[in-house]
Amino acid sequence: MGHNANLFQQFIKENNLPMVINNNIEGFTTFVIPEEQSIKDTKVKVVVALTEDDSYADMYIYDITNVINDDAVKAKLYKLLNDLNSSYKFISFYEVDNVINAKCCIPFSDNFDARLVFDILSVLSRAVEDEYDTIIKTLWNR
Repeated sequence: MGHNANLFQQFIKENNLPMVINNNIEGFTTFVIPEEQSIKDTKVKVVVALTEDDSYADMYIYDITNVINDDAVKAKLYKLLNDLNSSYKFISFYEVDNVINAKCCIPFSDNFDARLVFDILSVLSRAVEDEYDTIIKTLWNR
C-alpha cells in the first residue's frame, strides 16, 4: 500500500466514513463503499483507487445505467457522452460492456490531500445525479 493510501485510510477512519479497503487490483489500493449507493432511481458502486506509486487517485461511479445494444441508441449516447465530457473538464462519462460509468482522476506530486479526494468524489456524484435524467432520456427517448 502506498503512502497516499495510508493517508486516505487514516482519513476515512478519523471521519467514520463508510469505506473499506480492497487490495484486489495490481498497482492500486482501492476503497469502496460496501453498500450500493442511490443516485436518482439507480443503485451505483462508488470506488476510490489510489496508485501504489502515489502519483494519482481515480474516483469511479459504476453502473449508472445499462445500455441496449442498438447502433442508433449508442450513436445518440456517444454524442451525449462527448458533449458531457466537453462540459465537465475533469470528469469522464463512458460506456463499457453496455454499462455507463463515470470517472475522475487527480494527479498528485507529494501533495496528497485526502479531503480533496473525498470532496471530488462528492462532485463526481453530483455530476452523475445532475446528468442522470439526460442520459436516461437519450437512451429511452423519454
